[in-house]
Amino acid sequence: MLSAGDSNGERDLVLYSSRPRAIRLVLYSIAIGVLALGVVSAVLRVPRHVELQCILRSNATERVHRFAEDVFVEQYYVRTGELVRRGQPLVRISSPQIATHVMEYTLARLQEEVFENTELPIHAKTQTELRLQQEKVL
Repeated sequence: MLSAGDSNGERDLVLYSSRPRAIRLVLYSIAIGVLALGVVSAVLRVPRHVELQCILRSNATERVHRFAEDVFVEQYYVRTGELVRRGQPLVRISSPQIATHVMEYTLARLQEEVFENTELPIHAKTQTELRLQQEKVL
């Protein structure tokens, strides 16, 4: 801005401080940046559940265990980067389907044991017939 100077007709140039203008510019830039981050975070969705397939590798012979049923990791016994000993458990897994199969197998074995130890006449005849059939096969 120009102001009237001396009587010589010279004009003096009045200098304004640029500091408040720079501060305003920085504050506006920060506000626009925060607003832009808010808009981007509202538009982009970050998945809450990620499925990854992984293979544990070591210098020793590798063994890959694949299960026909769904298996869930219940507990980790070691952390990443931790040294482990041979035979040390790494994780505890569970599977409702496998547990059901184990219970069915155990029940069948118990029923078989009860059947084998029962001394009924019908059972004795059946057991004798089974032994004769087994001897014929062998």
